[in-house]
Amino acid sequence: MVLSVDVPRASGVEVYAYDRQGLLHDITRVLTDIKVNLTAAETRSDSKDLIATMMLTIEIPDIDLLSQVLSRVDLIPNVVEV
Repeated sequence: MVLSVDVPRASGVEVYAYDRQGLLHDITRVLTDIKVNLTAAETRSDSKDLIATMMLTIEIPDIDLLSQVLSRVDLIPNVVEV
């Protein structure tokens, strides 16, 4: 008998947002709430136009969960694009 197990795969997610205090915290809270593991994060903030660019690597077992992550992060205040 073979068991079917969804093996998490690394997935890159780019987030663009108007920078503000607590933005990264809000994003990681969403990931924690839906039990997604964040394996890497690179964040940059442009002080001229106040845009934060975040490159996140997360472990996702299936496309449905990835869709949920993208939808939930997109609802965070100040997020422009995911």
